[in-house]
Amino acid sequence: MSENKLWKFLNRPASPQPPTPCNYTPILLSDSKGNYLKEFIGNTVVDRKVKFWCRSGSTVEKSYKWLKANIENKIILHGKLWIYVWLGTCNIATKGGNFISLTSEDNQAVLNITHYFQEFSTLIHRYPECKITFLETPVFSIESFNKSRNHPDPNIFKNQDLKLQDQILNVKTKYRSSTPVFAIQIHL
Repeated sequence: MSENKLWKFLNRPASPQPPTPCNYTPILLSDSKGNYLKEFIGNTVVDRKVKFWCRSGSTVEKSYKWLKANIENKIILHGKLWIYVWLGTCNIATKGGNFISLTSEDNQAVLNITHYFQEFSTLIHRYPECKITFLETPVFSIESFNKSRNHPDPNIFKNQDLKLQDQILNVKTKYRSSTPVFAIQIHL
């Protein structure tokens, strides 16, 4: 789908009666990426249908604890839920002031993410009116982010970028079977 066709689709008015009934309310549970996405799509058909539960700096653990404490009220409020979990970047990279850095040199962040993804699955399994999909943690660059924030020497983060890519790939490998592959499936 071309970008022009995507914009036409997003900006067309919603039909009063959808061609197929929506059995689930789509929910995006995310960190600041979700806020940027919501801002980007603006007031479109997608924005009116999808509920965004996003908090800047939210880790997988914080989001899991929040969902666990609030899921029953959210089911009462919205009915059946299909939760799209798009988390992990705030576990792998830590923000200090204006800059970010790799959270851990080893795979501790990966273990933490995969542990809480399993906790999410277990939690949602207890609610038959809910489904869950894990969206891929996107690859990003610590060096580029810090450069955009005017770090005096962003090149010192090149090594961290390599480790970050390995950690994200490790998370993707563990959850590839249950996550959409954006690079491939977005073009279908």
